[in-house]
Amino acid sequence: MTGGGSPQLAYRVEEDPWQLLSGTSFELPAGKERYSVALYCPGSMPPNRLEVVEATRALDRVVLECPGPGTPGPSASFTVELDLSAVRSAWGLSDTDFVTLFHRGGPVPTSPLGSGSTVAVGPFSAPEGEGPFLAVIIGNDGRTRVAKRFTATVADGGSATVAFSPSDQLPAHTVSTSGLPAGYSYNNNGLVLYLEEGLFGFLGAGEYRGVAGGSGRYALGSEASMSTARGYRKVSRFKVLANPAEVSLSLPQPFSTTLRTDGAPHPEVEGLSYGDGNLRYFELDYSAYPLVYRARVYRERLSGGRYRLPDLTGLFGYTPPSSGSSASLNVQAVLASENIGYSLKSGTLPPPPAGLEVGAVEVAAAYTVGSPTDLD
Repeated sequence: MTGGGSPQLAYRVEEDPWQLLSGTSFELPAGKERYSVALYCPGSMPPNRLEVVEATRALDRVVLECPGPGTPGPSASFTVELDLSAVRSAWGLSDTDFVTLFHRGGPVPTSPLGSGSTVAVGPFSAPEGEGPFLAVIIGNDGRTRVAKRFTATVADGGSATVAFSPSDQLPAHTVSTSGLPAGYSYNNNGLVLYLEEGLFGFLGAGEYRGVAGGSGRYALGSEASMSTARGYRKVSRFKVLANPAEVSLSLPQPFSTTLRTDGAPHPEVEGLSYGDGNLRYFELDYSAYPLVYRARVYRERLSGGRYRLPDLTGLFGYTPPSSGSSASLNVQAVLASENIGYSLKSGTLPPPPAGLEVGAVEVAAAYTVGSPTDLD
């Protein structure tokens, strides 16, 4: 949570007035289908943050968050030794191959394998206590040799030894991508991540191997973008698997409509239309000092392809941006194989369910508050 004041929640049913919410849930009356919720996150200094969700009864749980650094737990200096004596020759590992280690606190800088039968990674700082680790060995050709998940208890000055066996090297799988729009270039092409509660790690791009000892999810994705006069356009697609497999991804196509803002301090955007049966919502991310504002509008709530960010100054008491201020606006259409109640940009979500496939189409632009602007 941010400092400077307690977060505040509010909601409204249909077109009723907004009202503050003391808890984190409310009951939607019988016969009512539409509701809106808002979370205000006052900062100790600007910017203040506001998030609004416009949804229907079909979605009975939505996720909103106040971003912040959180409170890190105690950490300790720790070393992991990888014992490669049983596999080094069989796998053809080279001195110039390297290993990356991931733990609950994030990645550890890569280490070259060198010529020995064991490789010491560390010392590095990691959260104290028992937790999951992921070791990924990548060849100097960029292809993943092996990925192994293990558990270790981190204590200051401590260490753990992990022995690799031939059975740890699982089959390789490829990720292919099609549908690159004209003028776009790949940012990521076939990127593969391993995800479980409290742990994520990079497994490769275009080709990957399953994680020995792992029971988490595999997220495979590609992203491409192009620059525009005021910002950029971007398309992306990712898929979540329970078990490693060959995957073909098809990028969604860019917006065929022109998106335009009226430039107001709480701007309206028109052109919110995307012809895909899996369209779930549009997300608008607006930033203009002293406010950062995110709105997630589910497709059933759109009318006429336009939406204005609600002015909640009277409810929360924040200061709106003034005319002439610099502003940026990102509009994202989210396409998903099932309804999702969260933002793809959230940083605090558990691993997504296996089988989920998501596409996103974005336009972002910078402009001046008070100036109507085409976002393209």
